[in-house]
Amino acid sequence: MLAKAVGHHATRRGTSITSRKGFRSGISRPAFHIDDTGHEKWEGDNGDQPRRTVHIRFSVVPESMPDAIRALREVERNFGRIREYRLMRDSELPSQYQAICWASFESPESLNLVPEKGTTIKVSLPPSKGKREGGPGLDDLRGLLEPSKKDVSFMGMLSQSKETRGHTRSLEVHIKPVDDDVQFRNTDRPPHRSRAMKAAIGHAFLNWGGFAPIKPLYASSPFTNPAQEPQPIDSKHMRMALHKWSQILGRPDPSFPEETEEKNVTGETLQDAVFPLAANPEAAASSAASSSQLASELKPKSGDE
Repeated sequence: MLAKAVGHHATRRGTSITSRKGFRSGISRPAFHIDDTGHEKWEGDNGDQPRRTVHIRFSVVPESMPDAIRALREVERNFGRIREYRLMRDSELPSQYQAICWASFESPESLNLVPEKGTTIKVSLPPSKGKREGGPGLDDLRGLLEPSKKDVSFMGMLSQSKETRGHTRSLEVHIKPVDDDVQFRNTDRPPHRSRAMKAAIGHAFLNWGGFAPIKPLYASSPFTNPAQEPQPIDSKHMRMALHKWSQILGRPDPSFPEETEEKNVTGETLQDAVFPLAANPEAAASSAASSSQLASELKPKSGDE
């Protein structure tokens, strides 16, 4: 839902900005480079591709996104890197997942390791944190978004995995090859995004504001009332992400109480809409002070993490 909302906002905003007279929509080289070294490239129609897709069934409905992704990483450690996966949502209760999933391996050789009748592996999960406002945070996903390397020590012991110390839950995952590959939405490289579209995504991200409402760290501005104590810091990574976009776009930072007033970029020039601080040295100086203050507050103390 978030991706759809951000994408819709970006398209609408990007269209209004890029349609202005004199804007050059393209550049001569891509904005970023993707290193495909060592990874197999998919070419041709899906009908020309060897099978590489499996059907995954969980013994219970995953409690959260981290649980589901942790299970997929365990599949990777057993059989090889997963290129794409599709988790299914409950149609009547979209906040919950279904107990089924499809995944496509990067290499068809990984599929050859899966018995035709399927196999079951046991996944160790950390203690449940229960339901909380906004759902899992970025800290809960740390380390789970990177692909796992295949571990040969797992082969031959797929159904006998022991639970890791400190893990109090387990999830059985049944993996079985399917005859037809699932059509995923995008198997190509990410499209080039113009500066205006990137800015529109940033504005949408700031408008969204995080998985749960971000409360100011101070009762009033720390620059006018420096003696006050800051509130306990929560959602550190989300605050830093919001802070970064506020610096780039010159928008109010939600971590500061006197900067919560919404700003409208309609009618601004493209340069000011995308990088307004470059055209406003005074605002840049004020923003830099806010950046230094927030960075010092969010900096991990000795012994943290």
